[in-house]
Amino acid sequence: MNKIVKILVLLVWIISFGSVYSNTWNTTQLIIPDELDLTKRYILEEVKNLRIEVESLRREMQIEMNKKQIETIDKALSYSANTVNYFFILITLTIMGVWIFGWKSIKDVKNRWSNSFEKEVEKSLFEWQSKLQELEKEQMRQSEEILLNQENIKKKQESGYLWSQYNREESLRDKFKLLEEISELEIAEEELSIQKEKSNLYVGLEMWEKALQTSINSLELFENETTLMLNQSIAHLMLEEKEEALKVINEILSLDPGLKDDILENELLSSIKKEILEL
Repeated sequence: MNKIVKILVLLVWIISFGSVYSNTWNTTQLIIPDELDLTKRYILEEVKNLRIEVESLRREMQIEMNKKQIETIDKALSYSANTVNYFFILITLTIMGVWIFGWKSIKDVKNRWSNSFEKEVEKSLFEWQSKLQELEKEQMRQSEEILLNQENIKKKQESGYLWSQYNREESLRDKFKLLEEISELEIAEEELSIQKEKSNLYVGLEMWEKALQTSINSLELFENETTLMLNQSIAHLMLEEKEEALKVINEILSLDPGLKDDILENELLSSIKKEILEL
């Protein structure tokens, strides 16, 4: 098939070359009259030679172009033939491979690939589910923290309002009610202030047993709190427990000696002022 195509292309080239050559020969025939003078005859001769050279150059270029076209066509045909042969060889080798190794091997490869793919999919799904669960837990935790913070802010705002009422209130019994309302809010950082104020109120109302009990219970939570210890010592003294009162005052001074002047100025402890000076 390649030889037939080459012969046809060669025939086409020969025919086209013959046509060009005949046209060139005809165009180069130039007749010069005898009656012209020497100058005109010389010019016409030069023109004639120039035309002959141009036509010769054109003919050579045409021949070269035809050769290039033939070479290009030959290369294209060779490439096409090689490509077709390559694919035929590849298909033949594939068929032989299938025939040699059998369909069972292909099925095994397919099954192994399917199993591997399923495992990868299951692994990816498990990882994504784990990440989603962690994300949900994190979102729930953040939501709970936000709600808790909002609740704490609300409680602190309400507590601030109640403390402002407490400070303006003159009635000791109404102050107790306000302290109970503040305590019901369950704000941990305000518990010490509540117990201090309760202890002070019991002392102010001369409810010595409750003042003593409140001070002792509060000191179990807030150890070495001097305000509670001072109220405890006053309650002991008013309940005629002078030795216990002096013992507590001595503990206060061991914690903060600078409080001695404040203790001496306390009117409720004036009966043991002399003993306090000796501590």
